[in-house]
Amino acid sequence: MLAVENLHLNYGGVLALKGVTLEVRRGEIVTLIGSNGAGKTSTLNTISGVNKSAKGKITFLGKEIQGLPAHRIARMGIIQAPEGRQVFAGMTVLENLEIGAMGRKTNNSDRRLEEVWSLFPKLQERRNQVAGTLSGGEQQMLAIGRAMMAAPELLMMDEPSLGLAPLIVEQIFKIIVELRNSGRTILLVEQNAWMALQVSDRGYVLENGRCPLWGKADELIADETVKKIYLGGH
Repeated sequence: MLAVENLHLNYGGVLALKGVTLEVRRGEIVTLIGSNGAGKTSTLNTISGVNKSAKGKITFLGKEIQGLPAHRIARMGIIQAPEGRQVFAGMTVLENLEIGAMGRKTNNSDRRLEEVWSLFPKLQERRNQVAGTLSGGEQQMLAIGRAMMAAPELLMMDEPSLGLAPLIVEQIFKIIVELRNSGRTILLVEQNAWMALQVSDRGYVLENGRCPLWGKADELIADETVKKIYLGGH
């Protein structure tokens, strides 16, 4: 579905990505792990068109997309749930979701809304509540729900567990698995490498803008270097 080849990115005068190569196949969860500053978010933002690559090739559903503006890439079906949630704080839950549906002109927005309500019953209870008054976990659910309203072919999620309590983190990861089981394709950036690899099919390790290690998720979990640096003793 997605192929990234030899991706380079200059960011603020610094070479943030130095030849990242990865692929995502339909129906997979693929996770990117790495320390802060390794290039994970920069990779997502370059795929989605927020950042403009200096070099490399990005192919989505057989079409080259590098250099296209972000709104055109979104309309092709690459939808990003950003780091830090970034909900529209002064608008209601329902209004946030309706904005998600506007990002991509597709039919069946009512059906997608019902899907969001089924995944996130708390959001349905709070549909008329202002988003800025939600808890952090509820705002993360809203950010995912808003992305789902755009009917993504590829859903990119950036640090969905960041700053959340452990029980909420477990709930978020269960939802990620539910999305994959319903046929969604997910590219996941996540600080909690252990939980991310547990639910993923494959993974890539980013270090200083490069991708020196990749493989099936269970192989990365068993890798001694990955265990020592990223898995916190698991």
